[in-house]
Amino acid sequence: MSTINTGTTLIAGTANLRVQTAISMSGTYLSLDSARTLIKRDTAANLGVLGHYGTLPHMQILIPAFQAVGYYTGTLVYTLYENP
Repeated sequence: MSTINTGTTLIAGTANLRVQTAISMSGTYLSLDSARTLIKRDTAANLGVLGHYGTLPHMQILIPAFQAVGYYTGTLVYTLYENP
């Protein structure tokens, strides 16, 4: 695996510098109450370059104060969509 300077990691294939971690997802925690873009590729010509990419998302889960151990539970659900 090799890392390109856009925050993504090339897992397989050929590196494409148009593949980037969305700027809105770097540097701060965002709520996930609406759809967010994690990795994007510009729609310009990519000359048949194919690759599989990954990135490490960072999550922050806030638990309200004074919760008894073992009594506070929650479910984290995420769905990945590929842009058409």
